[in-house]
Amino acid sequence: LVAACLHTGNINFDPAKTDTATITADSAKWVENVEAVLGLPGGVLPKVLTKMKMKVGTEMMDKDLTFAKAVDTRDALAKGIFSRLFDKLVEQINTSMAEAKGCDRNATIKNVIGIVDIFGFEIFEKNSMEQLCINFANEKLQALFTKTVFAETMRAYSEEGIDAADISYTDNGALIQTLEAPNTG
Repeated sequence: LVAACLHTGNINFDPAKTDTATITADSAKWVENVEAVLGLPGGVLPKVLTKMKMKVGTEMMDKDLTFAKAVDTRDALAKGIFSRLFDKLVEQINTSMAEAKGCDRNATIKNVIGIVDIFGFEIFEKNSMEQLCINFANEKLQALFTKTVFAETMRAYSEEGIDAADISYTDNGALIQTLEAPNTG
């Protein structure tokens, strides 16, 4: 499924054809890869990415998507696959943790995967990929704020000979590195 997301993101549309989305010839291999990984019959994906079904009277008809709509459709497909994969992964981890502890998965007290943000861990009934991305962006903003305000202020104090040894702050660099590092993130 990760491969399907990555290959989907490589599918391009001809920008010269703004009114009728057309997949570029060099994207054919990516289309074939996505269809193969997802077990789709050949030729299904181009239609999904470039057409939309409309009901006209009692008949269903295909309508061409614009370039912009096709790009949005491609991105929504990749996001949907990745989001469902993320949800399934969290569910499997939670189930595995419950089984390892000999707990009923639906017990009142259960292990959870929390999503960290600048104020600590948040426990939601359902954690989502979107929430992880929001919290990651917040962590990056917090790191910028920390560097700008605390680190630069302490540097300025040091240059001016002001003792600021008792001023401390939490650096979230390790958390950011955990999510960004290719071998762990």
